Amino acid sequence: MKRFLLSIIIFIPQLLLAQSDITFINGFEKQVIFNDTGVTWAGHSSQANNTICESDMSLPQDCDHGRDSSGMTNINEDGAAGFSFTKLDTFGNPLSNNAELWSCVKDNITGLTWEIKTTSEGVHNKDNKYQWGGITSIGINHPDRIGDYFEPSWNKLINISNNSVFCGKNNWRAPTIDELSGLGNYSTFLPAIDTNFFPYTLNEVRSTFWSASPTALFDNSAWVVYFREARIKIVARDSLQRIRLVSDKQ
Repeated sequence: MKRFLLSIIIFIPQLLLAQSDITFINGFEKQVIFNDTGVTWAGHSSQANNTICESDMSLPQDCDHGRDSSGMTNINEDGAAGFSFTKLDTFGNPLSNNAELWSCVKDNITGLTWEIKTTSEGVHNKDNKYQWGGITSIGINHPDRIGDYFEPSWNKLINISNNSVFCGKNNWRAPTIDELSGLGNYSTFLPAIDTNFFPYTLNEVRSTFWSASPTALFDNSAWVVYFREARIKIVARDSLQRIRLVSDKQ
């Protein structure tokens, strides 16, 4: 089933817009494309949650909608359920789905390209952690920014990735919470992401990844995705968490 984002434009004081997660292009809001949830089973069957998309309810459920509900688009070779990914080498060239070495993954639904974590020493190592607030954090350059922005944070990771044209891209950045949560596969957990394409996403508490999005509720918190179960949370900005960079279409 599709994930939906309700977007409302409200005229409010500039200070409240200082850390807006909304991008405007020529006066119009930028549309965000979402993946499906990955849920292919139904609830409320005679045996609680079913293993297939059948239940005692007459109304359609999550598994009845979206790419993950169709045999035409629910092809596991390129990603579980309705997800569709392509592995890329360090120059951005596409690889086969069974390639054992790859550097990035392109999401064929959203068009975003994602950094892959590795066990090798260097900026892409899976164990690198950062405090929140490096370059491309939402609101970092606003004169009325709110809360602490810790630097250098992930600056080195972004700068090296862009300067080296990592995977053929030079516009790497921290993802918004909407983009990052779109990788979550809610039909599984430990971790709730397709590890055939996104390895080293740990199934423990350490599987928390930063987004670029600050929270409106607490000045010194920011949004993360806890990939143990693809849960969206807020954590303190001075805590140490991982990050997975994203690149837009170029």
